[in-house]
Amino acid sequence: MVSSSITLREFLHADYAVRRLGLSQSSLEQLETAVRRFDDWAKHPVRLAELSTLFVTRFLRDYSKQHAAATVNSKRRAIMSLWRAAHSLGMAPQPDEVPTIKEPRRLPVAWTVEQINQLVAHCRTLPGYVGNLPRCDYWMSLVIVTYWTGCRITALRSTTTVDCDLSARYLIVRADHMKTNSDQMYRLSEQAVAAIRLVHSPNRQLLWPWPHCRRYFWASFRRIVEQSGLVSDTRGMDLFHKIRRTTISYAARDDIHLAMRQAGHASEQTTRRHYIDERIAWGRSAADVLPSLDI
Repeated sequence: MVSSSITLREFLHADYAVRRLGLSQSSLEQLETAVRRFDDWAKHPVRLAELSTLFVTRFLRDYSKQHAAATVNSKRRAIMSLWRAAHSLGMAPQPDEVPTIKEPRRLPVAWTVEQINQLVAHCRTLPGYVGNLPRCDYWMSLVIVTYWTGCRITALRSTTTVDCDLSARYLIVRADHMKTNSDQMYRLSEQAVAAIRLVHSPNRQLLWPWPHCRRYFWASFRRIVEQSGLVSDTRGMDLFHKIRRTTISYAARDDIHLAMRQAGHASEQTTRRHYIDERIAWGRSAADVLPSLDI
């Protein structure tokens, strides 16, 4: 019988994160989010001793009522990782298998270049400031550089000033912030260079510093998207990813291997299944080769 009064949150920060030397910041944030959602649902900090298949399954069932299957399964993976680690140290009960939710395979959705133009045009009109940067320049440059690089927004926002060379027209996103755990260099178009110049300061560490909380970043961009006349999701966290899919889809229309390199993917299946909007990157189909009917 496990009698530990240690909470899941305490275990994550005091033990799990300390033992995982290669744990990235983005992975830690995902674990923190899963624990926070679990605590919110339970209405108290969940203790390791409380963990059971029924308890976790009830949480995931309730969570699935307002969230997509992929999101629910990501929370399940995070909780199960912590539970298994705690059990291996004798701090939690034996974990049983908690069921996953079957995820429907959706077609990837990107924005067209015309919609990106619409979004950029609206960003030009934004009043106010983000920190000491004009709000219009901040958001417009982020949208433009995301479009030209296809970089994940969390990784792009980690870019340091020293890793961006405007004269040589490249920026480097470091492995610490990449899902591939590898540095990636992006060549910059003239438009991307001009956009970065709007926010660039050699005396600042980050190209795009954000002075507010993480959640406010997503809420702010969702509001900008909606005001531009484009359709947003309920949270706004997938919106920059739609720009990433735009980049990869247009690249794939010319060359699937170019799209894979730009996305940082080793698998063509990953690129095609999750990123290519077929309305942009049409492939050959039966409609191209079948003889016409005599009607």
